[in-house]
Amino acid sequence: MKSPKTVCFVNNLAFRDEPTIENRLLPYIIETLHLGHKVILISSDNTPILAVKHENFTHICCPIETKRPNGFLKRAFFENKNSREILKKAKGVSCDIYLLTIPSMFLLFNARILKNHRVFLDVRDLTWHYLSSVTLEQRFARLFFEFLAKRNYEIFEKVAVTNEAEALYFKSKAIPFELNYNGITQAQFNDLSSIKPKIDTDNITVTYVGKVGVAQNLDFLIRVAKKMPDIVFKIVGYGPLYKEFQHNLKAAGVPNILAPGSASWKQIIKLYEESDILYAQLTNEYSGAMPSKLYQYLCASRFIVYGGSGQAKKMLDTFSNNIVVEPNSVQGLVEAITHYIKTPIKNDAFEKNSKRVQEFFIREENVKKITESF
Repeated sequence: MKSPKTVCFVNNLAFRDEPTIENRLLPYIIETLHLGHKVILISSDNTPILAVKHENFTHICCPIETKRPNGFLKRAFFENKNSREILKKAKGVSCDIYLLTIPSMFLLFNARILKNHRVFLDVRDLTWHYLSSVTLEQRFARLFFEFLAKRNYEIFEKVAVTNEAEALYFKSKAIPFELNYNGITQAQFNDLSSIKPKIDTDNITVTYVGKVGVAQNLDFLIRVAKKMPDIVFKIVGYGPLYKEFQHNLKAAGVPNILAPGSASWKQIIKLYEESDILYAQLTNEYSGAMPSKLYQYLCASRFIVYGGSGQAKKMLDTFSNNIVVEPNSVQGLVEAITHYIKTPIKNDAFEKNSKRVQEFFIREENVKKITESF
């Protein structure tokens, strides 16, 4: 058994604002504690998280005092400054190992602050790859950010990635990596796999659970709902475009779309049980990303329709009882829902989907590929 160490997890976002960060980091933290190490978490939360209660766990909060500005350049300078401050705070902490987690690319770009230490990198998204190539500003920024990333990779002992596209990216740069899918936790799997296939399909409900933002572009669902007035659509979640979506929904006067906002895990399980189809979408600009919500959908014994391409499509091709359509396609989604209504569903395929998720995509198992190196 390896000697106990102190491992510092560094993230410049707040768990309270970004549930995806909490979902990504908690399995790391819990497994590291289970191995007998001490854990320090540094984040921009205002108050310590309540999800971990352990004598060897410490949460150092570095709240952001000012609101993130609007505008690409202003936000970039702001996040860069904030990332440097958090990394300098981390450098002053007595520990043996650092693990930086991004999607915040500025933690990576400033990682050399921790050079001469053992540092690991957990990559949830290579966010600068999503910058548009249409504007000169963002095209230049993408090239510059790639340069900053490359000059920092050498300090990392190992990198964890979430999908095959990221794996190929690091493989091409001869950087050691481990494939740690986003997946779901064992507790989530247990809850989801207890959901039985739906028998009564007289009143069809299509449910979206997740972030309401630019990458999801859910406004087109209003046009779909107008074409299918007998179908109930539920949009459950929150995000930067949630209020705008609500405003557009109210202006359109579409009664068969419900957008109640965020929901607890218990409420989400109930929503899955009540649904016939589970929907998710990422526009083509984000085709390299893998929505972690799909892993939940695959265990919930419900038919899946996904609007998108790239990594998510490749993954869904290895499962059954799903259809992939073009993102933002009103006709594509209408046809997929119609296909579901008219085509008998093979319930035994749901069980096969669930077993495959259990075999490859349980977070607690996948993080061991990294924590065993501590």
